[in-house]
Amino acid sequence: MKILIDGNEPVPEICPDRFFCTMAATGLSCALPDVQVAVCRGAECRRKAGSLAQGDVFLCLSGAYPESVLSSPALKVAAVGSLDFVSAPDGYSWFRRHHLNLLMHRICRHSDHFIVPDGKTAVDLKKYYYISPERISVYADVGSIPSILLEIMGLRQKPVSPR
Repeated sequence: MKILIDGNEPVPEICPDRFFCTMAATGLSCALPDVQVAVCRGAECRRKAGSLAQGDVFLCLSGAYPESVLSSPALKVAAVGSLDFVSAPDGYSWFRRHHLNLLMHRICRHSDHFIVPDGKTAVDLKKYYYISPERISVYADVGSIPSILLEIMGLRQKPVSPR
């Protein structure tokens, strides 16, 4: 089983920063010693993504999936940092909002699951992009990413929250 992390330059308004990428890779390597974790960029990312099989995970942090990932049977997970350009658009030009919205629609079309930093972003994903709550996981900090990926991959049951 492999987890491939996209280390390309992220779109700052949507995706988490490079620190998130480094911390996620380190946390995954420590928490899942039997899983091969790799961070890749550019042509290396396209080459490695072509070898992903059923049960593997591609964690997209840049906001764009390589073509080789789109045709692979791997689970495609997108990390979305913020959707302020749709919920609070005051700081964005109309062109930038339109561009980010098109990019986000493309991410939604190709992703199997989403990882978001807070409940506000999860609500925005549901409200503006009609993503079902089952496809969204909220992380408290970067250290919780391995457990979320295990849940997504089906290797661990979701914890039941008391009501």
